[in-house]
Amino acid sequence: MTDYECELAKAEQGEAKAQHNLGVMYRIGHGVPQDYKTALEWCTLAAEQGYVDAQFMLGAMYNNERGLPLDYKTALKWFRLAADQEDASAQFIVGLMYDKGKGVPRNEETAAKWYRLAADQGNIEAQNNLDWLVSQRELRKNLATWK
Repeated sequence: MTDYECELAKAEQGEAKAQHNLGVMYRIGHGVPQDYKTALEWCTLAAEQGYVDAQFMLGAMYNNERGLPLDYKTALKWFRLAADQEDASAQFIVGLMYDKGKGVPRNEETAAKWYRLAADQGNIEAQNNLDWLVSQRELRKNLATWK
């Protein structure tokens, strides 16, 4: 029995991890022809069960995947669900989306909140972005007092 056949049997029984694994296989074309639509279908089944890796992958697919329409709002929805489960990478990306105004109005306070959550889990990129936001805020404050 191939990896694909094993995962398919489990996925058809509703196992979220297997559904996500099939999504990955179709996304990258591992053992099956690459097919973003099928990847999306399998990952959505897993993500709707709360499987954090599938939620993150859906966020990534809607955020920058070839073969799918770019949809920042939907990407944010899935990243936020993963972030709410304390996935540090998802927390960082949610912060980044608020920082850059992708799918939501730009909001430094909300960005800083998500960066801090990710940084507290050791995410270096989040720490760097949080430091940058704080330094820019301080710079603006100092410039305002010089006027």
